[in-house]
Amino acid sequence: MTNDETVHLKDDAAVAGARPSGEPSSSAGHPASEEKTGSPNGSSSALQWVIGIGISLLALVLVFWNVDLTELATTLRQANYWYLPPALALILIGQGGRARSWQNILGPGLPFARVLSALNIGYLINNLLPLRLGEVGRALLVARVQRSSPLRVISSVAVERLIDLCLLVGLAAAFLPLVLGLDWAQRAVLIFLGVATISFGGLFFLARSRDLAFRLVHGLFGRFGSVGATLEKRVDELIDGLAVLRDPRRFLTAVMWSGLAWICAGLSAWLLLRAFLPDATPYEGYFVLVVSGLAIAIPSAPGSIGVWQAAVVLALSVFKVDGATALSFGVVHHFSNYGLMMVLGALSLAFEGETLGHVVSQARAFVTARTP
Repeated sequence: MTNDETVHLKDDAAVAGARPSGEPSSSAGHPASEEKTGSPNGSSSALQWVIGIGISLLALVLVFWNVDLTELATTLRQANYWYLPPALALILIGQGGRARSWQNILGPGLPFARVLSALNIGYLINNLLPLRLGEVGRALLVARVQRSSPLRVISSVAVERLIDLCLLVGLAAAFLPLVLGLDWAQRAVLIFLGVATISFGGLFFLARSRDLAFRLVHGLFGRFGSVGATLEKRVDELIDGLAVLRDPRRFLTAVMWSGLAWICAGLSAWLLLRAFLPDATPYEGYFVLVVSGLAIAIPSAPGSIGVWQAAVVLALSVFKVDGATALSFGVVHHFSNYGLMMVLGALSLAFEGETLGHVVSQARAFVTARTP
């Protein structure tokens, strides 16, 4: 499973203005608002940095506290890294499955290569920056290709993320005998299940209640003239992006491709685990995947460093795996995913003729333009 959290980059106005040639400027960008990127949102972002780094440092202290560094180095050196190539191949296949899932949600007409490159760039940004800015960045890239509303594409991202969450909760339910024995895991699963149920219920209702939504918006804001008209247009764009929820075949196809991604992620975790524990079972690999998947929702430093390793050590402690072996696997598992996503993101930026600074500045401008 890929991990998408945060490292701060400067919002360079010069980079933001350096639009690569050959690509038209579209509604995906909002250059006029880029000067606002240093507004009050900056203090909120700084607070998230402080909290995230603090949590990551605490997690790192906890996982390294009782681990002998010499033993850790020996374990890393003696691992069977022949398992790494097939594990990375499975991550690549899984990423293709995620792209296919999102492509089905977006609807016909968008080339798979463009969806995959936008997804890779989004993951790259999420691995470097806070506030899930990569989700906005990839939505803007796709909106530019489709020449459609960014809000429509952002709705499709929300559906894709919720499908992912539901599948993760489903995997957690498969480990119910273990989860029931761990109070923290049981609470986490119940919280995620509640969030997924409420969120999907709201999206399904909205997708099938366009007229009702319009009447509500018109009744509340119709008297405000252009403001009401603008809100009605935005609601229309958001609901348009939920069209997959009105098409059972497309929706189930998207779920299937996303399921393939999770299957590949679990098998990849299992293979990497066998590099350290030759007798490891797929059950152990998938359990590690579930616990780390739940844990990376916690605020943390870039790439969920510390939190990822702590989750892996905690998960493997259920199977009585010693701390040095568990932490060694956690380090390799994390950085194989993280490193591959960084490489894919860089290649995708080149494919799109983009720069990281430009995509980030466009995403920040879009968010800032919609923040009071």
